[in-house]
Amino acid sequence: AFAAAAHAAGLHPARVRVVDGLPTPTLTVGLLRPRILVAHALAWQLTPAELTVVLAHEDAHRRRRDPLRVFMLCFLARTLFWLPVLARLGDEFVEDVEIRADDLAVARAAG
Repeated sequence: AFAAAAHAAGLHPARVRVVDGLPTPTLTVGLLRPRILVAHALAWQLTPAELTVVLAHEDAHRRRRDPLRVFMLCFLARTLFWLPVLARLGDEFVEDVEIRADDLAVARAAG
């Protein structure tokens, strides 16, 4: 199920790691070479189309290197704690990253 959904999302299945016991159903991890981790239970919890969109969303994070970008901004916000605007920018940036990944996933799923 995961390999088929990965292919449908335009993602090589080797970039997806199926894991038991994740704290969240899916996530993208890794600063230099991001990997997509997916909970094994999603194979029977989602339809093939839904799984494809989920993988496309995570692939958008991987392609845009969002884990690295979010890490760097959070690091700067915490290092330069006396500039509270950085913390607010960090929060808004994380929201924008998620919205952008959603938009890219929907666009890829649509065609």
